[in-house]
Amino acid sequence: MQQPPYILLLAGTLLAGILAMPAPAEAQTCSCAGAPLISSQSISTTSSGNLLVGLTYQYNDISLLYSENSRLKNNSVRRHTRSTLLEFSYGLTRRITLTGTASLVQKYRETGLGTPGPNPTLTTRGIGDGLLMLKYVLHQNTIREQYQLAAGIGIKAPVGRHSLRDGRLPLNADMQPGTGAWDGVLWSYFSKSFAPATTLNVFWFNTYRRTGTAERFGKGDRYKFGNEWVSTAGITDKLAGDLSYVFMLRYRSTAFTASASLFFNLNRSVIF
Repeated sequence: MQQPPYILLLAGTLLAGILAMPAPAEAQTCSCAGAPLISSQSISTTSSGNLLVGLTYQYNDISLLYSENSRLKNNSVRRHTRSTLLEFSYGLTRRITLTGTASLVQKYRETGLGTPGPNPTLTTRGIGDGLLMLKYVLHQNTIREQYQLAAGIGIKAPVGRHSLRDGRLPLNADMQPGTGAWDGVLWSYFSKSFAPATTLNVFWFNTYRRTGTAERFGKGDRYKFGNEWVSTAGITDKLAGDLSYVFMLRYRSTAFTASASLFFNLNRSVIF
C-alpha cells in the first residue's frame, strides 16, 4: 500500500531528528548564547511578491542547569535572557520564500544566591546574530489534498559581538550577545487542515543548527557551542472573526559545548 507523501516526510523528519540528537557526553554546559533564532522559525512560506514582517519578544529563564538528562542542583545562580526578534518573509516565486531574522539581546546573571551579603549581578546587551534562509514548498495546500510541506536551508551570520569584557576580564561565551561563528541551518515544515469540517489546523516544524567555531579573545581561545535541534508541534484555530489562538509544544536538544579556555567573572555591571 502506497503511503501519502506527508506520511513519508513525517517519518523521514522523525528519523532525521533521532539521528541528529546528540550522543551522551561526559559533561554539558549551557548552549544558550545569542538570540533564539532557530526556534523562532514558525512562519512557513508566502506567495510570490508578498511581504510579511513580524516583531517578537521572548523571555527565557535559564537558571536550571542540566548534565545530559539530569538536572543539576544549583540554587546559587539566577539567569535569564530577553530577546527582540525582527523577522521578514518575502515570496520570490510561488514556491520559494526568502526569510531573514535580526535580533537584539539582553542577558542577566545574578550569583551568590543564598549567601550573606549583596549578590553580584552582570547584564550584557547588544545586537545579536542574524539568520537568512531560503524555503521551498514541496506541496501546496489544496482543497483535495489539505496539507503543506516545505523545506529550507540557511546560514546564521555572526553579526553580534562575541568578545565583550568587564574591564580587562573576558566574559563567558554564554553572556555574549553573539556567538562569533557561522552556522548552517536546516528547516522543515508540515501543516494539515480539515476544511470544511473545521477551521482547526495542526502544524509541526523542525530546525537543526550545525554550529561553527569562533575565535574570541586571541589565538588559541576557540569556542564552539553544541549543535542544536528544535522541534515544535501545535494547533491553531479561529475563535471569532479575525481572532484566533495558537498552542505550541517545543522540544530542544543540544550537544555538548566545547571550549579551549573558560573565563568566569563576578561583578555588578552593565556592558554594551
